[in-house]
Amino acid sequence: MSEKTFNNQPLSVLCVDSNEAARHEVVRTLHAAGIRCDHAATIAEAHKALPNNEYDVLLVDMASNQDTAFDFAEQRAHSGEPTRVIMTASQLDPKTTLEAMRRGAIDIIVKPYVVSELLERVRSAASQAIAIRHQARRVTRLKRICKRLTAERDEAQKNALLPIESPNDDAPDFRTLSGQLSTFTMASEFGSAIRSELDIENVLRMLLEHLLRKIGPTNAAVFLPTGQEDYALGAYINYDVERENADMVLDHLADIVPARFEHTDELTFLKPNELSEHLGDDASWVAGSQVIVFPVHSQERCMAVVLLFRDEREPFTESMLPELEILRDVFAEQLARVVRVHNRADPADAPWSGFFVDDTEEDTDWQGGMAA
Repeated sequence: MSEKTFNNQPLSVLCVDSNEAARHEVVRTLHAAGIRCDHAATIAEAHKALPNNEYDVLLVDMASNQDTAFDFAEQRAHSGEPTRVIMTASQLDPKTTLEAMRRGAIDIIVKPYVVSELLERVRSAASQAIAIRHQARRVTRLKRICKRLTAERDEAQKNALLPIESPNDDAPDFRTLSGQLSTFTMASEFGSAIRSELDIENVLRMLLEHLLRKIGPTNAAVFLPTGQEDYALGAYINYDVERENADMVLDHLADIVPARFEHTDELTFLKPNELSEHLGDDASWVAGSQVIVFPVHSQERCMAVVLLFRDEREPFTESMLPELEILRDVFAEQLARVVRVHNRADPADAPWSGFFVDDTEEDTDWQGGMAA
């Protein structure tokens, strides 16, 4: 039975490999799992197949032509299409691995294939493509609805049939639709900007800078797991905490906040009178503040915990939460990519044990710092 996407079509893969036996092995394996798989011997053949097919995953062998494969991955990454690229190779080294990921590949699989691993990686990549495609189509639908609503209301006002302050209760709310459209656009912009970054410090800095643009000045901290059953401060922004106390406050919050929120799935929005319920006696460290906390998960593993807090006189709003949820999901995907690069680049292929956090580094240029 075929595995279905959201639009009831089977998952679709294009295998690009000059080795005929390897191509047919992939085709047989994926077909047996209910996944549609076409194949091409060269990058040129792949280019010809793309306009007439909507693939979720391109499985591209680097040995066929490494430079061309890298160029192909980079073109697809910047094409605006949701198709994900997975590279394959018989041997890997850290330099090649990093270059492949920087050029647009989201994963690398070593040959000969382990069937369970191949299927897991393809399904994971396909799910990303499907989610992005679904989001893009939803944005298109929202644009169409917004355009229609605008035309209908303009016409109603022109004919004095429907005052703007008395909209039809059964019609979609124009402001809600516009807000959703803005949220999806934001996610696309942030995803495009962060996708090519594999340096953890740059990923964290881009997240914090994007947060500042979207919700205004705020104290913010990203706590990273160290692999020792604890968290350390990976990056932060100090907005209004006294400078001489900032390090002490944020280091203490690193000891209490992640442990309390790492297993939740939702964003937690706390007002000052709710802090004690969630933080107990430690609520005093953020007294008088509104707080937003969200864990960042990938494959049931907590990759980070993000804390935002600022004085209740400059309140956060409920309308910020949908954007933060999407921002969290994009950030989670990129953190997972950074970890995959680490695992592929490590000659010993050691399992991921957390981020290395160097708390000796300081950066005060922007009232913030990077420690990852």
